[in-house]
Amino acid sequence: MVATPALPTFTDAQVATIKGDWNNIKGQGVEILYHFLNKFPGNYPMFKQFGGKDLNAAKGTPEFSAQATAIINLLNGVMDKLGSDNAGAQAILANLGKTHKAKGITKEQFQQFREATTELLGNLGLGGNLGAWNALFDFVLNVVFTALDS
Repeated sequence: MVATPALPTFTDAQVATIKGDWNNIKGQGVEILYHFLNKFPGNYPMFKQFGGKDLNAAKGTPEFSAQATAIINLLNGVMDKLGSDNAGAQAILANLGKTHKAKGITKEQFQQFREATTELLGNLGLGGNLGAWNALFDFVLNVVFTALDS
């Protein structure tokens, strides 16, 4: 069972770090999604739009790119509001939780996305900023998990 993290407050430095890193990685949505599904292959079958193709074959398809873009666009909305309109960011994340609850997505799967993404950040040379990113993921998961529990 995955516990709901406490809702953190952010320092200005954390927000600046997260947004700076995000500007460097937001163009890598395909790699973020691929890393998640490669690390946790049990999640792959939920993505019916990939037509049952092998993950490596699916990675180059328009459907894979579209899913990665959807993830990045949602996170862009959160990043745009982070630090200046956290309530707005929470509204985006609450909706994410609501829509994913309807799809049967679990806390464990969101926690796996966190684990894969923070690992990828380290692989990209951003491991020194994981304190700020862990605060962000606590924020994200607090709101999403609250929606999943409702």
